[in-house]
Amino acid sequence: LAESKRKKEEERAKAEAELAKKVAEKEEAARKTLEAKKKAEKEESERMAKEVEAAQAEAEVAAKKSKGTESKKASTTKKSTKTKKSSLKKKKKSTKNVVDVPAPPVATTASENEWASLADSTLKRKTIAQLIEYLTERGVPVTDDSGQSLKKADLLEAVKSM
Repeated sequence: LAESKRKKEEERAKAEAELAKKVAEKEEAARKTLEAKKKAEKEESERMAKEVEAAQAEAEVAAKKSKGTESKKASTTKKSTKTKKSSLKKKKKSTKNVVDVPAPPVATTASENEWASLADSTLKRKTIAQLIEYLTERGVPVTDDSGQSLKKADLLEAVKSM
């Protein structure tokens, strides 16, 4: 009787050990799956960050190119006015006070005006410099009648109304 009791206890201990081993294996498999998911999410996040950085760099290059062409036009205008007769010097002086006229508005489609579809909270996180750059790229004036930059609220409204 004591021997059968001992045998049953050994079998029970053996079964418990096997069960604990199976549980540990399942926990390990779940941990590995979770780590793989986290790694995949991190890689996706990094890939998206790189895409955003590339798009921002592209936008900066485009903005610099457009600013570069405007400054070239201004410098060639100044050179040509220097060679004119003295009777035209008065006109040259008066043109110094002329405010730069923004480029004519570019026809935009829904795909070109991606900021207008952003949520208000996302749009409000844009800096004034980003808003001005975005609007000037699309030919929208960003100054008031006195030549001062618009306030952020007005810039946001201009983006939404595009």
